[in-house]
Amino acid sequence: ALRPPAARTGNLPVPPVAILGRAADLATLRALLASERLVTLTGPGGVGKTRLALHAAWAVRDAFHHDVVFIPLADVNSYDWLVRRVARAMALRSFDTQISEQSLFEELRERTMLLVLDNLEQIEEAGQFLARLVEVAPGVKLLVTSRIAMHIRGEAEIPLAPLTVPKTDLYHAPNLDDLEKSSAVMLLRERAQAVNPSFELTPENAADIVRICERLDGLPLALELAAARLKMLTPAALL
Repeated sequence: ALRPPAARTGNLPVPPVAILGRAADLATLRALLASERLVTLTGPGGVGKTRLALHAAWAVRDAFHHDVVFIPLADVNSYDWLVRRVARAMALRSFDTQISEQSLFEELRERTMLLVLDNLEQIEEAGQFLARLVEVAPGVKLLVTSRIAMHIRGEAEIPLAPLTVPKTDLYHAPNLDDLEKSSAVMLLRERAQAVNPSFELTPENAADIVRICERLDGLPLALELAAARLKMLTPAALL
């Protein structure tokens, strides 16, 4: 038998940094969380699904009286462990070593909360779990991040694209004003300045910065890892 928590179980981590180039995605995600039961953020690894999900969850947490639970699942690959991880994140306890699906759903049946399930794509029966949860717990909303959609009834999917990268022109140097409109370039500059405050985007290094963003396909995680190298390397050397 499960012992229900004495108070709300919100455990939402604070997003580490602000996000760039995602204002429209964030607005769409907030709107869907207000109207839908299950919202899935999809996209390739490193595109920023987790960070966007955290920002959205923080933005809507008041609607759930801060009862928002974040559950990382990258290291989970079975249905049983999915059930256990959700129960553990909600601070539920059992008198034996097994936490049953039925007991977990009984606890969730009367709850009004948001569950953020991060990195769900590797669990083959994840869709079955979500479909059952949507059916039995009408007050629970689900925000899922996954490289693929769950393909269950009622799912609202938001495919997350990489950040915008300016087009290169071999015959003309990039215009700095145009680069200010590129979320990939702005992310690289911001993160580079975090480790090297003297770093600037200049006419001399602009072309190299654009090519770095191109080679990294505008993926936020890759851009952040590259930016850390700009503490010691010039853009040309990094390229």
